[in-house]
Amino acid sequence: MNGTENLSIRPDGGSYYLEGDCWSNTSGNFVHSELRLDDCLGNDHGRFQWGGRNFSSGARDITFEIEGANPVPVLRAELQDQGVGDYAARDVNLAERINNKDGQLTFRRR
Repeated sequence: MNGTENLSIRPDGGSYYLEGDCWSNTSGNFVHSELRLDDCLGNDHGRFQWGGRNFSSGARDITFEIEGANPVPVLRAELQDQGVGDYAARDVNLAERINNKDGQLTFRRR
């Protein structure tokens, strides 16, 4: 994600947050920002779903890494199918729909 540093995920109260330092053109500094991932990611039949909600309620082994030569923020988890089925390893590139907008991590619906 452009203009971000120190990105990580943090569990809190049964939800997961993406947090980090985001460049703000307005202030001319990096500022701390966080975004509740459970407000923008769901679990649809064992797959991450943008625009869904509460992915973490049917997930386990949730991890986050910055990967590749062109740094890509990747969320990984084992997601359960239908809340009762098997778990499968899945991943999602958070930069597909999450941006730094003047110092704030924001979700882009489309």
